[in-house]
Amino acid sequence: MKRISRFDHFILMTSALLIVSGCGANKSIESTSFSTSAIMVATRDLTTAERTIATRICYAYQSKNTSFKTQTYYGGTFNFNMNYKDCSNVKSAYSVAGILSTSTTDTRALVYSTDTTMQFNKAVQTAQAGYLSQLCTKIQNNLVISNTVVDGSTRVQLSFTATDMDSYTLQYFSPVNNEMKIQSAETFKVRTQFNIVANQILGMDETYVRQQICTGDANAFTELNQVYVNYTPK
Repeated sequence: MKRISRFDHFILMTSALLIVSGCGANKSIESTSFSTSAIMVATRDLTTAERTIATRICYAYQSKNTSFKTQTYYGGTFNFNMNYKDCSNVKSAYSVAGILSTSTTDTRALVYSTDTTMQFNKAVQTAQAGYLSQLCTKIQNNLVISNTVVDGSTRVQLSFTATDMDSYTLQYFSPVNNEMKIQSAETFKVRTQFNIVANQILGMDETYVRQQICTGDANAFTELNQVYVNYTPK
């Protein structure tokens, strides 16, 4: 209980200093940069500014985990606008509707269930299940957090930014010809107390962008751009 209280107290202090008025969700396609020649940066601990952003995101993800399991959202339909570019630079635009439900492989995790065969990221990010679940646990326990995670031969580097919205990026590096080469990247823009206004969902990933190096051509990459539009109660 004491650890949670300190975490909540920190959230209240940082949000009081940094909260701004939101102007509604951005429904346009997100523009992101990605370089096939990106290199790893030095391994280091997260800065104070990065931890502040990470804390806001973890708090928002905790809130989303709770609210998404209530009748308000669970079983409802979430709608997304999608853009996808393949390795041949062929672009497609489409929409996906996913029903919020529990993962069939992990009861802690939530997913946007859909029958679509198009590219779509159905995983729901929360503080309990997802990319930041271990990081959020470390934040709650006031532990040191590195910007680099070792996953077998892969190195995952994490960065946080705050512009119009809080966001985080994961870059995945793997050994190629005795060098660590970037293989993919994922960026999440999250609705936090930094910019939430009425009728918006705290912890919602407003945009998700994934780039992945093409097999056989290290200079080409696919790009998926997923933008949350709205949801319809069940």
